[in-house]
Amino acid sequence: KNFLSFKYITMILFIMLQVVFALFPGEPLELASGFLFGNFYGTLLCLAGSCLGTFFVYYLVSFFKHKIINLFFSKEKVQEVEQMLSKNKSKFWIFLIFLVPGSPKDILTYVQAWEYKPCTMADHDNTGRIPSILTSTYLSASLKEGDIISALIVLLLTIAMVILGGIYYRYSVKKSNA
Repeated sequence: KNFLSFKYITMILFIMLQVVFALFPGEPLELASGFLFGNFYGTLLCLAGSCLGTFFVYYLVSFFKHKIINLFFSKEKVQEVEQMLSKNKSKFWIFLIFLVPGSPKDILTYVQAWEYKPCTMADHDNTGRIPSILTSTYLSASLKEGDIISALIVLLLTIAMVILGGIYYRYSVKKSNA
C-alpha cells in the first residue's frame, strides 16, 4: 500500500487533528478508518495520526503553557487531572488509562506534557491507545465484511471495558481527591 496517497494522508491528518483539538472523541474516526481501510491498515493510520498529534500537543503545551490547555478544557477538569497525576506519578498508571476505550485521553495528553518528554508521551500514549483503536477498527471492518457475530462480540467487550474503565477512573479520581 502506498501510504503517501491522498486518502491515507487525509485519515492520518484527521486523527492528528482530533488529538490536537480534542473537540470530539477519537472513536468515530477510528471506526471510519477501520471501515475504509480494514482493521490492519486502519489501525496503522490511527496510530500514525495519534503519534503525530501527541508530538504536536507536546510542542503546543511547551510553547503556550496553560493558555492552550485552558482553551480546550475547563480549569476544573484540568485541576482534577493534574491532582490525579500528582498523586499517581506512575507512567504505568497513565498507560492504564490509555488502555480503556472512552477514557479522557485528550486532556491527559495535554496535562502530561508538563511531566514527560515527547518520546515518552508518544510511547505510553500510543501503546495504550492500541486496544481502543483495535476494537474500533475491527468492529467497523467486521461490519463492512458482514461478520455480524464478530462485530457484536467486539462491541459487547468494548462496552464492558468502557464501563469497567469508567468505574476505575472515577475511583482513581475520588482516591486522589481524598
